[in-house]
Amino acid sequence: MSTKNEARQPSVLGLLSTILLFVLFTVYGVISLNTRDLLWFWPKFENQPTSILVHCYGEHVEITPASQNFDPMTDMINRTLSGEKRWDPLSLSEATYEEYRTSPGVLTMEVNFSESVRIHTQTTFFSNVDVLVIPLDARHSSYNTLFGRTQAGDQAAGSLHVDSLDELRAYLYTHAICHPPTSSQVDQPLEVTD
Repeated sequence: MSTKNEARQPSVLGLLSTILLFVLFTVYGVISLNTRDLLWFWPKFENQPTSILVHCYGEHVEITPASQNFDPMTDMINRTLSGEKRWDPLSLSEATYEEYRTSPGVLTMEVNFSESVRIHTQTTFFSNVDVLVIPLDARHSSYNTLFGRTQAGDQAAGSLHVDSLDELRAYLYTHAICHPPTSSQVDQPLEVTD
């Protein structure tokens, strides 16, 4: 018969579960303090841009909220940035950024937000980004790279790599927002600045 005054005996299972909880809370706390983001583990990205600027092989197409293509493209961008992302120290130089905006041999997108957005990752970078620069047919595009900038023109440190940018690229081509270059455009040499 058991009495209320008997002391509980320590158990190995209780000790292991206490250690496991301590380690989990410590890891979560350290990453949260480092990133200054309590939701660093949250995979979803659900933000509404104010405009999307497509630099299409020397031409510029602005997609505004009034455009029929705006909502589908916003959904694709949000899906692309949801889920696994890998941070990389590769940063966007001013020369490459200028090439992305002006070269007749590249396809890039600039996604503009009215307020700074946070892309949840295990790093502190991409926490105050106003503009996402997405190369689709340009330098670094084969690595599914995204760069971040502020409205003041400052570059976010490093870059993010996502699973694929194929859906965005295909949408631009199939909805006649941008056309792939003709063979005469392909034959023109690109000016390399980096």
